[in-house]
Amino acid sequence: MTRLRKGFIWFYMLSKRMLHKWSFLLLLCLVPLMIPLINVAMSLDSGIVHVVLCNEGNDKSAESIIHALMAEESVIRFSTVTTSEEAEKIVREHSADTAWIFLENFSEDLDAYTARNSSEPFIRIIERENTIATKIAREKLFGAIYSDVSYSVYKNFSYEEIVDAETVSEETVREYYDSTQRKNNIIKIEKLDADENQKPSKVNYLTAPLRGILALLVMLCTITAAMFFLQDQARGSFDWLTPKKRIVPAMATCLSAACLSGVAVFIAILCSDITTGFSRELIPMILFLIAATGFCTLLCLFFRSPGRLGALIPGIIIAMLVLSPIFFNVKVLRPIRLMLPTHYYLHSIYNTSYYIYMLMYIAVIYLLIFVVNACLANKKFNKTII
Repeated sequence: MTRLRKGFIWFYMLSKRMLHKWSFLLLLCLVPLMIPLINVAMSLDSGIVHVVLCNEGNDKSAESIIHALMAEESVIRFSTVTTSEEAEKIVREHSADTAWIFLENFSEDLDAYTARNSSEPFIRIIERENTIATKIAREKLFGAIYSDVSYSVYKNFSYEEIVDAETVSEETVREYYDSTQRKNNIIKIEKLDADENQKPSKVNYLTAPLRGILALLVMLCTITAAMFFLQDQARGSFDWLTPKKRIVPAMATCLSAACLSGVAVFIAILCSDITTGFSRELIPMILFLIAATGFCTLLCLFFRSPGRLGALIPGIIIAMLVLSPIFFNVKVLRPIRLMLPTHYYLHSIYNTSYYIYMLMYIAVIYLLIFVVNACLANKKFNKTII
């Protein structure tokens, strides 16, 4: 009991000492500020692409399409202008990426096109360059006009092959068309390992990477703690311990930083819209903090100079940013991805099978710590370490 009590006192002292490091405290303060900053960004006009909409002839169908596009939440930012000249000017001045202009006789041109009486377009698109973002945006346009194109095809076919335009009014055709529409979804979307009582989270595309960015802050705080330990070791603070036992303060220092930053991140996630529930957040976070501690402790063993570890930090953070599923789930460099704690943590939020993978990762990394630390106790091996 005395040794356990002494261990808790040491852990408390190391945690308290971390809070007196201004650089660590600055990183810790970024956690509660991250969500308000993202929310402010969300309140501004933003999108992966800015599209200007113009109804050149005040056509009712075109106006309905524009209204639907403006009302829908999307990663595409929409705005409207009244004239095609103004739309072209906005694109030319780089204030928008592309402009969709519904021509003056939109409905008539659409009917003529679907009846194969004309090959003239009924929408004009102006853009500076044909990028991936503008190609994605055009898919949105095709979906928006689909209903009007579908009805026009139905109407023209009915008048050509089934009924007489003089005896059957367009209102009647429209009624038949609307009566045959099916409102039920033909695709059912299910989430793996999802709780049936769990409410869907309202995640904006800007907040989607927020969890990954917060996880990177935890890793950055823990790596910073590893540097603090290496600085203390260089000053001889742990010379009273045998080389084999110096792993204990290294691990405790990393764990204290991981816990402090992890608690802040956990609370921030629970208070945000990206949360999946207390229990679904708690278990992955605990495993992540243990894995992050092991990862950074291993860095302490391989890079025994704080300067060398500090030089490596940008590369580690960039690797986690690119290879972890923060913005995209990439499939390259699989061996490196499997070495990163963030990879397992971000997957485990939505896939409980990753709990097992995280436990396996923890077992492997702590086994490596034991083996490397034992080898470092050997003076001959100690000379070859970085």
